[in-house]
Amino acid sequence: MRRYNAANILKDEDKYGSLQSGLVADLIRVSGGPSKIISDTRNIKQVILRCGQLDREKLLTFWH
Repeated sequence: MRRYNAANILKDEDKYGSLQSGLVADLIRVSGGPSKIISDTRNIKQVILRCGQLDREKLLTFWH
């Protein structure tokens, strides 16, 4: 069975779609287990956006 993700569908697998050197990745690190408890997606600890980091305190300044 073949799995599809956005990079595959957009035919940009050479730029996105996995965590490896040379590819673009935006990541969100959360505390908890969001695959089992969806409200844990609110427990954001870190965002990595185009190689820059935003920590929890910086994120709060955007939301308030």
